[in-house]
This record gives sequence, C-alpha cells and structure tokens, in this order.
Amino acid sequence: MAESVSDTIQNIIATVTRVDTDEFDGDTHFQDDLDVASLQIVEIAELTMQEVDGVVEIPDDDLVELETVADFTAYVEERAEPKAAN
Repeated sequence: MAESVSDTIQNIIATVTRVDTDEFDGDTHFQDDLDVASLQIVEIAELTMQEVDGVVEIPDDDLVELETVADFTAYVEERAEPKAAN
C-alpha cells in the first residue's frame, strides 16, 4: 500500500531535520520546535514537490505562512492529486 501524503511529508521532514517522526506532530512549529532554517524548509518543499503528485510549486510567499507541520500538510494535501481507485 502506498504511503499517505501525510506519511510522505513526515518522512521528508524527518530526513531533512534528522528528527524522528515520533518526536513531532501536527502542532510542531518548524522554527520554534524543530529549529528549521530557511534553507531546510525550502529543501522540505522541494522534496515534497518531487514526492507528491500534483504539487508542482510551493511559492515562497506561501511557504513563510506555513508555520506548523499541520499547516504544511494541509497545504500540500489540498494540492495533491488524488490516487486513482483500483
């Protein structure tokens, strides 16, 4: 079974931040809790665009508004292409 968009995003965040997925949740702030630098959030966005179908761009203006893991996940899920039913 394919990963959900949420799982994919959590794995990307864990990879970039080197923080285990068990150590953050939707309420986790990128800067306040994970100490994510601006280059890291850009890397998270770029990897998300590569891994999630339908997400071709995350403008910088939007990116600065996405403060928590839940904000980012909801933003991406709104833009992701739904998987075809088998």
